[in-house]
Amino acid sequence: MNPSELIRLQITLEYALDEAGRLVPFPGSSEQGLYIVYRHAQGYIPFYNHCLPQELCERLAGLDSAQAFETPDAVATLLQSYAPARLEGRFVSEFIPHPPQLADIPQVIFRDGQFVVLEQGEPVCWAWSERSNEHCAEVAVETHPAHRRKGYARRAVAAWAHQVIGSGRAALYSYKAENAASRALARSLGAAWYADVVCYST
Repeated sequence: MNPSELIRLQITLEYALDEAGRLVPFPGSSEQGLYIVYRHAQGYIPFYNHCLPQELCERLAGLDSAQAFETPDAVATLLQSYAPARLEGRFVSEFIPHPPQLADIPQVIFRDGQFVVLEQGEPVCWAWSERSNEHCAEVAVETHPAHRRKGYARRAVAAWAHQVIGSGRAALYSYKAENAASRALARSLGAAWYADVVCYST
């Protein structure tokens, strides 16, 4: 899959898109982005919330998309002409292209929709699909603080990826750019980068 296809998959996990390709938050969703920009190897892909006035969307479109990454205060100020806005964060979007080997995922069980690592019969790490549809799923993982740095997150996410990829869907993994532990986990799973992302929200 190319970056544009993966970006399209990811954005439609988090939002519906109207006829103009603008973001429409799902009912009850915590995702309330006003302006989201993906930076991939061939360029940039921006998305605008459907509530933004057309004039503001045109002004944002007139910016060099790189400014969303390089001058966030200027972009936030422009958005604030419509509503309170801030840079929510910078994220890295990756996907796991190949299913991990079953030998890599010992001590993992499937329970209540989660892949759970047990230590002496007790759950110590969990991975699950934070968002999913018929085309892809995005993972979330949590490890008990007393059991971190033992490789359990890798086992749990590997089991999750094996199931998702085996079902014919793309296995997506995103994390905050400053999260070194998540970056190391992605590397250990052979994840491939496809985009950096900035999100401006209310």
